Amino acid sequence: MAAASLDYFYMPPVFSLYESNPQDWISSAMFVLVALAAGQIADRIKRNAIRNQADRTRLERLYLTSRDIIMLDRRGEAGAQLAGLIADTFNLDAVALWDAREARMHKAGKQAIPQDKVRAAYFGELNENDLASSQFKRTLTIGTRPVGALYIAAPCEDCQLDPRSVDAIASLAAIALERAHSFITERDAEAAKRSEQLRSAVLDGLAHAFKTPLATIQNSSSGLLEMNGLGNLERELVTLIDEQATR
Repeated sequence: MAAASLDYFYMPPVFSLYESNPQDWISSAMFVLVALAAGQIADRIKRNAIRNQADRTRLERLYLTSRDIIMLDRRGEAGAQLAGLIADTFNLDAVALWDAREARMHKAGKQAIPQDKVRAAYFGELNENDLASSQFKRTLTIGTRPVGALYIAAPCEDCQLDPRSVDAIASLAAIALERAHSFITERDAEAAKRSEQLRSAVLDGLAHAFKTPLATIQNSSSGLLEMNGLGNLERELVTLIDEQATR
């Protein structure tokens, strides 16, 4: 359209698409070629800019997720907090997190979640990508050991997630679960240690409480036997007291 307008309004004869000078035809052709080339370059630059912006957005969200994972409340359910964090950070319709150690499903989002399929992804160690509906399933692993499963459903109007981003989210989720499990193990070990200390203190107190009167009983019974002033029945009874106190 720009070349036709140039020919019609400016090249003689004006107000006509006919060009009397052959050089004008060459100029018009070159004008069209340059315009097409510039348009292609501009379009490529624009697509690259959009892709780079999407990559920056994904990286920023991954960074926020990794930062917030460190700040999870140890007193709360780590799986529930993690599912809500992923859903809020990436604006997802649904997130389901299966914690294999606790055998518990944690959900976040407004969309219905196929819980059986999420558990099946863990037991079958499946990693699936449904790009048409923007649904992803991942097995959460630490090394080669599975620790859970993750299901993600992204809104179609904001389908910025790709399999690589989902892999990164799954890795962060696996690390967060393992970290939470480590805290639980540490807490249980500390509780067991305190329980053992309390048990030892109670037993030491009981032993002291029993030893003092028993020592007095044994000393008294031994003294009575040494006095040799008891009758047969009294000696038999005091001997029984002494033997049982010693025992």
